[in-house]
Amino acid sequence: MSLACRVGKFALAGALFVAFVESLKVAVSWWRDGQPPAEWWEWLGVAALPVLVFLWARHYSIFGKEEPQCLLPEDGGHNARPLAGRRSGR
Repeated sequence: MSLACRVGKFALAGALFVAFVESLKVAVSWWRDGQPPAEWWEWLGVAALPVLVFLWARHYSIFGKEEPQCLLPEDGGHNARPLAGRRSGR
C-alpha cells in the first residue's frame, strides 16, 4: 500500500470519526430530550449514523477486514498459540 493511499485512508477515517461523533451527539440529545431534531442537517446526522457504523464495522474494525485479526493461523507457524484446553508436555 502506498504512502498516499495510507494517508488518504487515515484522513477518511478521521472524517468518518468526526461525522460519527456529531451524529451520535444529535441522536443522544434526541434520546434524552424526547424532541426530534429541528434542523435538516441534524436529521441527516441521525440518518447517517447506521451507515457510519456499518462503514466502521466493515472497513476499520478488526472483524471486518479481509483477514480477521482474531483468528489463529492455520499453518501452525511461529505465531500459532495452543488452544486453552490443550496441555503440552503431559
